[in-house]
Amino acid sequence: MKRCPDLIVIGGGIIGLSIATELANVGLAVTLIEQGVFGGEASVAAAGMLAPLKEFTKPGPLLDMGIRSLQMYENWVLELKEATGIDCQLSTAGILTVAMTDMEEEWLQERYQWQKSEGYDIQLLSTEEVQEREPHLSKMVRQAIYSPHEADINNRLLLKALVIQAEKRNVHLLQNTTVIGLKHAGKKITGVVTDKGEMEADHVIVASGAWTADILHQVGVDVPVYPVRGQIAAVDSIHLPLSHVVFGKTGI
Repeated sequence: MKRCPDLIVIGGGIIGLSIATELANVGLAVTLIEQGVFGGEASVAAAGMLAPLKEFTKPGPLLDMGIRSLQMYENWVLELKEATGIDCQLSTAGILTVAMTDMEEEWLQERYQWQKSEGYDIQLLSTEEVQEREPHLSKMVRQAIYSPHEADINNRLLLKALVIQAEKRNVHLLQNTTVIGLKHAGKKITGVVTDKGEMEADHVIVASGAWTADILHQVGVDVPVYPVRGQIAAVDSIHLPLSHVVFGKTGI
């Protein structure tokens, strides 16, 4: 590894690839290091929901950033399609968050009240209004929040497009290479140590998901990031057409 890039990105998921391609586009020499295959962890296993209002129980700067990111998504995936020929299947039909029990209805009302009070564009739907939008949903659905600006995307196609985009923008892509340490001189990070050798760089960005805390802990930085187990069941929906992503209290 003799190349000395301006920037090293650790982590080859959707976030790491996005960072690498955008910084390469402004003229930086970027190397991206992934311990396995690109997107082989959370990025390929994700459900593809672009739903910041579903992830938070109160307003804050991270939610604001998620909303702003969502607003930029449509133009971004159009640029990716023009550059790579891949349609990432972004759907902007909105998301339904449903309640089917007394407890879920109370949870839904609390969520609706704080989001509405913060000025987010959401609607509270009755059972009848839910059935009009999604006639195949259970009639046990009592109420639903409709958030018209939330979306979903085919994350596998997005991942494929980003790899192609990174190659087009001359990002130096390293797969199956594990970062085992950070090089530093005093408080300045000067590069990385991998299982295949050392590499220096002017800047290092850590975008390694659940492994971020382990990497940064080596230089005395504590980041409260940890893995969370999730499960996805893939089913054939040909005979059960839905127009929206349907979200419940358990995230389903």
